[in-house]
Amino acid sequence: FLPTAAYSIHLQVALDNVPNTLGRLATAIGEAGANIISMGGFDVRGDLLVNDMVVNCRDEDHATAVVSAIENQDGVEILHWHDRTFDMHEGGKIEVVSLTEVIWRTSRHPPPSRWKKPYARRWTFRCSTMTSTVPPWSLWLPCGTPVV
Repeated sequence: FLPTAAYSIHLQVALDNVPNTLGRLATAIGEAGANIISMGGFDVRGDLLVNDMVVNCRDEDHATAVVSAIENQDGVEILHWHDRTFDMHEGGKIEVVSLTEVIWRTSRHPPPSRWKKPYARRWTFRCSTMTSTVPPWSLWLPCGTPVV
């Protein structure tokens, strides 16, 4: 399996401010089979460079293996790491809420055989200030979408 964003981890690392420390870190992550997808700016604090990184992994076990590979590097210290997907879902499931009230109604539902004929019945679609006549297959379209 390839690394995916579903198992991405956020790392905050402190690197020794010497040449090739970042290169060794990137090589260790790559050799562990993970993919670096994002790196923040470096915060230089004397002899240390502090950096935020996002790394895609294959699964939870792979993420743990990647963290272990990083911890084994000289001149690299993990200050903090967490599973980004887990943190996004903390506190409950993702909710989908409509931003616009959509009201639709028909004068009468035609039998399915009549739906084959375009515009067999007039359908009224009303969205706050807009009223227009549209075919039944377009009732799922968001407000303002032109019906051709």
